[in-house]
Amino acid sequence: MVENNVELADSFIRAMACAALSPGLRSILVFDIEFEVLQVAAQLLKEMLEVSENQHVEQVNVGWVEDEDTLWGNFILDSDTQKLRWQPGLMTRDQSNLTLLVIPDLTQLSLAASRSCVMLIGADVSHLERHGQHEYWQPNICWLASCKRSESGQVSPHLLDRFALRLSKWRKSPKIDRVAKIDTWIRNGTLSNQSFETTLLPEDISNYLKNATKKWTQITSEAKNRISAYIQATTEIYSYYPRREIALARLAVANARLNNTRFVKEDDVDTSADILGLDIIETHKLSTEKGITQKTISLTENLEFDIEEDETETVLNLGESYSDESSDQNITYNSDSSETLSSISLPSPKEPYPEDKEPINREANSLRLPLPRYKPTIFTRGSIVGVERTKLLQDLAWVNTVLEAAKFQRIRHQNCQTENSKFQILSTDLRRYRRIPLPEQMLILLLDYTCLRGCNWEEALLPYLKWAYVERASIAIVQVGWADASNKLQAEIVTARSLLVRRINAALEPKPGKATPLAHGLDIVLRTLRSYMQHGRGSVVLSRLVILSDGRGNVPLDASYRGKILRVVNREGIEDALQIAQKISVLNNVETIFLNPQPQQCADLPLILASALGAQKIVIVSKREVAKT
Repeated sequence: MVENNVELADSFIRAMACAALSPGLRSILVFDIEFEVLQVAAQLLKEMLEVSENQHVEQVNVGWVEDEDTLWGNFILDSDTQKLRWQPGLMTRDQSNLTLLVIPDLTQLSLAASRSCVMLIGADVSHLERHGQHEYWQPNICWLASCKRSESGQVSPHLLDRFALRLSKWRKSPKIDRVAKIDTWIRNGTLSNQSFETTLLPEDISNYLKNATKKWTQITSEAKNRISAYIQATTEIYSYYPRREIALARLAVANARLNNTRFVKEDDVDTSADILGLDIIETHKLSTEKGITQKTISLTENLEFDIEEDETETVLNLGESYSDESSDQNITYNSDSSETLSSISLPSPKEPYPEDKEPINREANSLRLPLPRYKPTIFTRGSIVGVERTKLLQDLAWVNTVLEAAKFQRIRHQNCQTENSKFQILSTDLRRYRRIPLPEQMLILLLDYTCLRGCNWEEALLPYLKWAYVERASIAIVQVGWADASNKLQAEIVTARSLLVRRINAALEPKPGKATPLAHGLDIVLRTLRSYMQHGRGSVVLSRLVILSDGRGNVPLDASYRGKILRVVNREGIEDALQIAQKISVLNNVETIFLNPQPQQCADLPLILASALGAQKIVIVSKREVAKT
């Protein structure tokens, strides 16, 4: 049951129709789209692909925990023949039929899946060398992914660059009442004979796609210059990506085919730019005196798009028609003259490439596994991403080991002189799990929010935060005297795998409260260090403890655990803090740094607490002294 039909005039529908016509556009990234709307868009795109390719299209959803075996394939034991059989993965399935891969959220994609997408999206040929399999094929996959525009900084730019077609949220999506449809099937008693799929593609759009696949289209020189102008107006030189020009050119060709025209004109380029979210360029006169010289080499200057009658895709030919004079010179993107295109406006807030301006919120080398620094042995904890050969008996993957040994049982029994029919496992068959390494180092911050006023604490913490980012250390922030604490007499802890988690940024906001449960905060630090460094197989090797406090704890440890104060408090809170600090000082592999905010009252308390911790003392310069300098 569909409440409204889709129309080709809608930019979102037109973009997907262009992707169905042009294989070079079959990597689509949609910003700020809900999961339910994404499923509707995937179904509509699937129907368009089936019309344009005249074959069945299989839709597959890529989850967040896909490992290498699921993505690339592995041997399984056939239940019927009791023999090993190669099971292709999501990326290596039968390439004779088109597959639609849907990624609900790029930011949650596993490391193995992200690396696979970078290798396959836009690739002409793919190779597989795994478990004795030697295969190569031409990928026949259409990619549909979603991501929040504000979270694009969390995704690797190499992965984002692979998506040719960038779309905004589909605001006119059809609403499918599946509950009413199922209820009708149940009442009629035909549930077992019906499918849950509802046809979304109208017949007129289907006819458009069938007719467009038989057309031959050629791009004009004016359209090529306009494509170059769009990319130069929206992309800085230092972040120039050639795929953007090629994607805009392919989208313009597909729009011309939908319009039943033989030549790609400037209007088709403008329509394509509007679909992507680029600002329309006002002027149509791009000459050598206004910013584009004849020596400026553009990728689209020598693009020719030819579609023969028996082909259904756009063929991209890179001709070599550069002159001898221009080929010997360096490629330039700026004009030799002082005049520029004054009619080109700035990019809109809904620009298709937000990764150019969004702040980086990802780890360095995010597509690589962090190298182990302290542990020579294997990791026995962490998310499993595959298996690998091993000579040790730790963290064995028994199923993969047995499957590997089963391949050679017949030849081993033939070569065995004795009549031994037992299952033989050799050392060369041993396989262990390949895991994402756990953080080997940890940064613990104890922040006393009641002493941050007047001191330059941000710059004092910055070197340790940089260290945690570079070393990919896990982080824990113990909040003492925070205004938003659930209980004012207790400290709280915030933990995260890396520094880039948003709740870590929120924990660094200075919100001082009225009470200072310093003893309870140090007790949380002690229990956290013991838990991470002395318990479990994946314990932390090195911890760096940074304490920022004035030492004036006015809440005893007993009152923090009870949640209320029963008597008048004198120095009980300070004495409890000193006792716990002495316990922390005897822990091994803990580097302690004490940041002294230099309070005007009780200036000796920070020094006494730092001595009890056995910490390195660093003085924080006040903001007044910074202003004087």
